Amino acid sequence: MIDLSKEREAFEAKFPKSHWVEWDDKQGRYICAYVADAEANTYTKMFKAWIARAEKALQVMPTQRMLDAARDWSYKKYGKAIGNDAAMGCWKAMVEASESGAEG
Repeated sequence: MIDLSKEREAFEAKFPKSHWVEWDDKQGRYICAYVADAEANTYTKMFKAWIARAEKALQVMPTQRMLDAARDWSYKKYGKAIGNDAAMGCWKAMVEASESGAEG
């Protein structure tokens, strides 16, 4: 599950907002109480895209079980043991191979 407040902080750090744009917890969006709301609407759309990207990234993070499977796959294919960083690469290769229909 994504922590929206942390994601909002990361988003605002990456894309600094104008001082007149504020987050409204009740509405769940950015608002602009002093001038036209167009800038706040644009910023809200950017934040929604940020959250969609974060949710997609969360779905593809492998569990330890997946990394173990990647290690086994790599050991069978290359005959040597690997660490977590290499297992992450092997896990991505396994996913790509399964999506393309290739056998490993």
